[in-house]
This record gives sequence, C-alpha cells and structure tokens, in this order.
Amino acid sequence: MYHLKYSNQHDLSVFELPAEHIDNSIPGKVYAFMTKKLFQPNVEIEAKIGKLHSRNGPMDIPVTSEAIVDQSGGYFFRPGIPEEVFYYVLDQMKQRMAPQEQSIEDKFYKLGHETIRVSNDQHAIRKMGMEHMTVYCPGMGFDFRVSACQELPVEQLPQGPMHHSRVKQRWSFPLDPFTLDFTHVSTHGYDGRPEETYEIELEIMNVEALRREYELHCQQQPNRYFTLVQSFLSSARILKQYVESVAAAPHAQGHGHAQGQSGYSSAPEQDYSHQYAFSYGTEPSSRSPI
Repeated sequence: MYHLKYSNQHDLSVFELPAEHIDNSIPGKVYAFMTKKLFQPNVEIEAKIGKLHSRNGPMDIPVTSEAIVDQSGGYFFRPGIPEEVFYYVLDQMKQRMAPQEQSIEDKFYKLGHETIRVSNDQHAIRKMGMEHMTVYCPGMGFDFRVSACQELPVEQLPQGPMHHSRVKQRWSFPLDPFTLDFTHVSTHGYDGRPEETYEIELEIMNVEALRREYELHCQQQPNRYFTLVQSFLSSARILKQYVESVAAAPHAQGHGHAQGQSGYSSAPEQDYSHQYAFSYGTEPSSRSPI
C-alpha cells in the first residue's frame, strides 16, 4: 500500500515539471528545509511523532489535509506518545531485530543565552540553529515534526549550578538509510519532580552521504537526493500511521509495561512496521549507503 517509486526526474511527467520545482507542496517545502541545513557542520536531521498544541490544548485546525503550521502563532509541538503505545511498537520492532541500547544521563547548564548539555559527565555540546517544520495531520491522533540543528562540541565542561537533568533509556534500530530511536525520557527540574515522556524519532543516519547525493544533483549527475528526502518524509508518515493504528487498537486488561504487557490485546489489524523499507521500490541490495 505504501510502497513508493519516486522519480527524481519528472514527478508529474505529463506536465514535464521536475520534482524539485514543486515548492508549494509539503515534500517541496521539506526539500527546501533540508537543503538549507544540509551543509552546516555537525547537523542533525530528524522527524518526531507527537501532537500540536495551543495554550488551550490539542489543536483543531479547520483543514482537510496535511498542513505545515507556523508556530509563531502561539502553537507548540509536544513530542511523545502514550507509554503503552510506545512499548507495544518497541516490542514489535524487537521481534524483527535486536536494538542497540543506551542509558544516557544529560545535565544542562545555562551560560548566558546558551544551554550546554553534558552527557554521562563526559561529552559537552551546544545546540545551534534549531529549526522545525511541524506538519499538522487533521483528524488524526498524532502529528509529526521535522527538525534540524547543529550539535557543536564544547571543549571544557561547564562549571556552576546545573539547570536541569534528563535520564534517557534509548533503543536504536539502524534501518538504512535512517535510524529509528525509541527513547524513554525522565526530566528532572528544579522542583525535583520527574516528567516522563516516550518519544519515537526517525533520524538520518549519514548526513554526509546525503550531501554527496545533493552535490551530484547540482552537477546534473545521476543521484538519489530527492528520492531519499521523499523516502524520509514517507517513512515518517508510515511510522505515524503505524502508531495511529496501535493507539486505536482495543486495550487489554492491565495496562503498562512492567509485566511485559503492551497494554493491547492483539496486534493492530494493519501492521505497517514491515514496510519501513526506507528505500521505496528497491531491494535491500540496491539501497543507498546513506
């Protein structure tokens, strides 16, 4: 159902219109967004599942199709999904492959207008140039956001009082050309009370290889740049659709993950997880090395 074959020559061949010129569509805006960020050093590009909110709660915008939202209007994106949905999808992925697991403690320090993050008391970074593109999905339980930022290393660990801390338990699945991360986040602020979130994100595994594809495009050489950007966007949509199908499934008695239960009585009727091919219309042997 979701397998795509996306041409980097003529998406609408009847009109002889190159795909990169479809600038007013959501794929076109994602192309422009990612291309603008692509050549910044230490850039990280990811898509997260969550929900768009206003000050009064979840957004209800009168549109009938996906829309990119200008968050300067007081809207904000809250990443994360319900705990039982998170663990159900994680369990489904674990049945397909073994994840790479990490436990990370982040400590945050304020230095003027900058925030420095120290991970496991060893590595310090500061994030710069953070930009988001939030896609509102009407009539759905979740939206998604594409983000890009620079993560620049800081040579000297910061001194002084810590602003807040965060403990992350992460399960990562390398799915060429992306990485699918499941992260249980416990954030501790000044009041000491933890805030628990359960986040799923899709991250580009090798930005340098994506740069090379774009350079080939600029040189009018055969390349897969637009195909891979479209694949990233389509994969985020498929991931969100699978999360939607799990969230809509009937609940089992005794929610939670403590006893190995996902909180759902059975797998959803539509299982999209096997379709995380991420190189649509290709066999694994022909995938890009990104």
